[in-house]
Amino acid sequence: MILLCVAFFASLLVAFVIIRYEYMHAHMTHDHDLTAIQKSHLHPVPRIGGLAIWLSVIVAVAVNYFFFAQNVQAELCLLIVSFPAFLFGLMEDVRHSMGVTWRLLASMLSGVLGVAMMHASINRVDVAAFDTVLALPVFAMAFSAFAVGGLTNAFNIIDGMNGLLAGIALIVLGAIAYLAHQLQDSALQLQSLIFMGSILGVMLFNYPRGLLFLGDGGAYFIGVMAAECLIQLINTHPDLSPWCALTLVIYPVTETLFSMLRRVLTRAHLGHPDRRHLHQLLFDSLQGRRSKEASELCNSSNSIVSPYLWVITVPPVMGALVYRTDTSALQVICSLFVLCYTLLYMLLKRYSLPAYLKISADE
Repeated sequence: MILLCVAFFASLLVAFVIIRYEYMHAHMTHDHDLTAIQKSHLHPVPRIGGLAIWLSVIVAVAVNYFFFAQNVQAELCLLIVSFPAFLFGLMEDVRHSMGVTWRLLASMLSGVLGVAMMHASINRVDVAAFDTVLALPVFAMAFSAFAVGGLTNAFNIIDGMNGLLAGIALIVLGAIAYLAHQLQDSALQLQSLIFMGSILGVMLFNYPRGLLFLGDGGAYFIGVMAAECLIQLINTHPDLSPWCALTLVIYPVTETLFSMLRRVLTRAHLGHPDRRHLHQLLFDSLQGRRSKEASELCNSSNSIVSPYLWVITVPPVMGALVYRTDTSALQVICSLFVLCYTLLYMLLKRYSLPAYLKISADE
């Protein structure tokens, strides 16, 4: 718990410095393109919150080594493994020229490094045909790289509203920390708590006012960290079903699969942004589908979207904790979530929310 606090205060301090002196770096770090189709904010905001998260993790690891004389090899490996994805994401935040393909390849490289440095490969998915293939190391490495890259990009996709990604990440990492505690896996529990502290420090500036964005660097760093923690969890504890890991992140995974399907059906480029993600439909519905003419209305709707989606994430996460060894039950939970997601998506596409759930311009 001490290291969680260290990571939190380090993250809080770095985030404060970024905001306090944003006039010095605004020309590089501000999100100036407010007309892009996926944007839901009105004013330029620094996009380098991920830098605060990354630096605060380093501070916490250093404190653990120099003040508590603990072995931090696992944490250092995680930092090295996540660095390609973080670096390419941060370069996009600063230079705005790092294409989605390069960022995807960087996140997949992080997955390969995870296998090479930490033996963090996905060797089973509790589906007989796939498990036979994954028994071959080359296929296990390829699938691990694909899974890490996919989950990392899934986290980036849901980073569209104030506090949304940070809140989802805290829920997922909190569940991992709980499972690690129950299974007496102190190393994984410590890693999860450090990551939670680092995210929470930035979240205080990200939600609800949106003073600092996590950016691609933050989303990719969090995505790789979450993916590697989940792989460690399943590999270290064979009694757990691999579907437990999938169920914990079923919301971002479902969002990504829907995005891919939508773009295939509309013959759009898979990397091309759109404004049809669930959080964006909910945002439009909360505004009553008005134009962004009132700054306060837009900001209120942006901030209120996240709690709705935090709430829908909790049931599958709770199910994963309760039925963590039962593959069949976890498959049912995942299927039910996808069904509920589909119904909610269709309702939001066709109707707006009831009046009492909307944000009015007078509030």
